[in-house]
Amino acid sequence: MLKENKEEQKKIIQYLDSLVTTINPNINAAIPERHICQKGQEEIIDDLQDYVKLINKLQRHTRCNPSYYIHTNRNKQQIC
Repeated sequence: MLKENKEEQKKIIQYLDSLVTTINPNINAAIPERHICQKGQEEIIDDLQDYVKLINKLQRHTRCNPSYYIHTNRNKQQIC
């Protein structure tokens, strides 16, 4: 079972990390109350601002730990 196989979990996380990435141009923006996907097409005015709201709502984590998202950079330092 995958939940019990830490090595397989690690391989899957590394693979997905190689495929999925995003850069948040405004990491300190407030997390929106209303889910951005609830906006109607006519309400979308600023694509960049809507993008910031989307990633702040869906892809933001508040703590790092080895079981979540610590990785080693090119300098062999563990970072979040």
